[in-house]
Amino acid sequence: MFVTSQGLLYGLGNNRKGCIDPSIGESKIFTQPHRTKVILASEGSESRVVLVAAGKARTLVTTSEDSVIAWGSNQNGARGFKGKDHQIGKPK
Repeated sequence: MFVTSQGLLYGLGNNRKGCIDPSIGESKIFTQPHRTKVILASEGSESRVVLVAAGKARTLVTTSEDSVIAWGSNQNGARGFKGKDHQIGKPK
């Protein structure tokens, strides 16, 4: 995962557990940069990404609105939701 100077988020590789883009099937492998839109539920519009952290099967971003959004696997509570292992989640 990487962020452009314009705050756009892109990912490459295996979309395991929806870690690159939860709106696309898990088995997808991106061989070209894939743009992932980050939408805040409260705003309803795309947000500019400031920072990104990605693991084997999950992604977390900080937005220009000072929100932290996580998606992908929650194994062992990695996304911050206790007791919900192996769930694919939409950005929250």
